[in-house]
Order: sequence, then C-alpha cells, then structure tokens
Amino acid sequence: MSLYQLRIAQFLGIISRECRIIVAGSCNNPASSPSSTSTTTDKEESDWATSKTSQSPVCALTSEYQTPQALSLGNLAWEDGIYVSRDGLNLYSTYIPMDALSSSLAGALPTQFYLYERGTQIGQDFSDPPAFATLGHPWLHADIAISQRSSTSQDFSAWQLSGLHGQYYNIGAAQGIQNTSDPTKYDYFFYTNDTPGCTKIYLTKSVGMNPSTAGSAINITGDQSAYRQDNPHCENVDGTLVLFFESDDTRKGGKGAQDIWYTISADQGATWSTPVNVDTVNTSGYDGQPHLYYDGTTWWLYCTQTNTDGKLAIFRYGQGTGGDWNSWTNKTLVVSAGTTMGVGEPSLTSSGDLYFVVIFKKTVDPTSYDLYDADPWVMKKR
Repeated sequence: MSLYQLRIAQFLGIISRECRIIVAGSCNNPASSPSSTSTTTDKEESDWATSKTSQSPVCALTSEYQTPQALSLGNLAWEDGIYVSRDGLNLYSTYIPMDALSSSLAGALPTQFYLYERGTQIGQDFSDPPAFATLGHPWLHADIAISQRSSTSQDFSAWQLSGLHGQYYNIGAAQGIQNTSDPTKYDYFFYTNDTPGCTKIYLTKSVGMNPSTAGSAINITGDQSAYRQDNPHCENVDGTLVLFFESDDTRKGGKGAQDIWYTISADQGATWSTPVNVDTVNTSGYDGQPHLYYDGTTWWLYCTQTNTDGKLAIFRYGQGTGGDWNSWTNKTLVVSAGTTMGVGEPSLTSSGDLYFVVIFKKTVDPTSYDLYDADPWVMKKR
C-alpha cells in the first residue's frame, strides 16, 4: 500500500492525530449548539459542486441496494467517522471544518491547521492552548457532530455540535447500543479521545441520543498505553459485549499496516479480554473500520479494505461458525470507490440501509490547502 492510500485510510478513521503530541489538557464540557456559519466562499462551493458531479462510488450489490446517494446535510467540512443509530434517526460524525487529508499529506502541525480551514462552523471551541496563546489562529480539532430526524422518511437536519466535545484534542468515532425497551437511550455509548497521548476508546453508559456525560477509557487486558484503539463497534450478544476495533500499532499477532481486532467483556464493560487479531479478515494491507450487523439469522462483518483498483472500498463477510468472532467467510465487495478517491466507514440501520463516507478530490481550481473532501452517503436497502 502506498503512503497516499494509507493516509486516506487513516483519515477515514480519525483526524489529524498530530494534535495529541504537542498540547496537554482537555475539556469535555457540554454546551448548547449556536447557529452554524460557513468559512467557504460561494466560488469555492461552486467549484466543489462541479468537481463532485463527475465523481461517484459504485454499488457492487445492485440486487440488494439502491444507487448510492449523497446526504443533503453534507458540507465542505471534513465529515468522517459516520455512524447511524439502528433506528435510522440519529447520525454522528467526526467533524472538523478543514481539509484534513491535505493537512496530513503535507505534514502540517496543529499550529498550521488554520490554513486548511473550510466548511460550516458548528460552534466548536477552537481556542489556542495556553502554550500557544499568542498564536492568533484557530486551533482546529475534531469533535462529534450529531444530526437527528423524527422519521426515516425525512432528510437529516443540519449538523449540530454534540454534548461530547472538547478543546485541543480530537474526539470522534461515536457508536452506541440502543436500549431494547427505550430506543431513545443508549445502554452503552463508545467514542474515541486523543487526550491520553494516543487514541483510546471511551465508554459512557445509560445516556440519551446526544450524550453529554464524558466516559472513561476502557480497560483492555494487556493493552499497552502506546497502542492505538480506533473506530470501535460493539454489540451486546446475550449479555456479553463483543467489541471490534482497529489498530495500526505493532501488536503481537498483527498481519499488516492496520488490522481489525476484537475483545470481549462479560461484566458490562468493566474489564475487557486480551485483544484477538481477526486474521480471517486481515491482510498485509489496510483493514479497518469494522461494523457488526445481525440480520436475524446471520452475523455480518462490514469493513474497509483495499480493492483491486488500489482504492479503499467496503467489503463484508459472513460469520462461518456461530459464536466464533474470528470465523468470517465469503468476502464480498459491497461498494467500491468508482471515480472517487475512496469509500469507508460502513454503518447500517436495522432495516439494512448502509451509510458510509466518500472521499472526493477537487478538480476545479484546486489548491494545496483545498484539495480533498469527505462526505456522508447512503445506499438504501431494496
């Protein structure tokens, strides 16, 4: 895999992790969401609209899914880490108003992120850390954005800043397990936070659809502090929590540049087993963004991997042996990049609608600070 592909892979999962190494301290205080504003000019909007008309992903399972469609709430901020609640009424994003991929490819530091600023502002706190109080530019970082609707027949509303947001560091990769009796609540809500100096998975319990109660880093047996944990997806299987996640660190048993792992908790998330490499799925290249889905008969694992065209695509596997979370067979392409730069971040509703992220490249008046964009899309189940 090329560095370019790997960079796209990283940024489909978590944004600008360079932030974590040069500041200290963070804050997760909930706040109301002020009205949105945009830092993008009309010409930039027009140039991007023209650029995107010639780029689209391709559905590989036309008998199961309708033609891919862009969501109307998408804007020129970097909308990554898409997750939709099972009832299809709540959508989450790892949100940062900038061209995050270009900044990473350029090796930009957080002190330079303002040069890549772009898209709709949703009220995030971009104040400078104390050590950089005289910087005079916004300290851009990712937070969790939320969009809600009352019916799946409606469009999602504009992004709002969620209750889980902070200063300086990136917060994102939201995912929850809804209460079976009261779907307006999550029994478990997972997200990631860069604050410890390395991206870690956090868990908060018994919260609403827009949580504001900060969680704690989960305790995975044998996981070293330097090991990155990202893009969590957890399911409650008969009282046992099964958590899949990705890591690009050098772990014993790893197979490639980035792998999918799983861990299990039998005590409601208090402790977690030693991670197991999902070697029936992982390759020597990029493997990440796992999403578990049960259709009433079979467990499926959706994930992002490199396709034969060299671009990232979404694949799925069926569980071969029930109860074995490292038994996955029949690799199947679901959606390919097509004429876009790549796709990833699969997330499904209970009815089987597939939400995901698409990476675009600007072709009309591109600049080194404004070249790539990440948008949320959907392929509805037939």
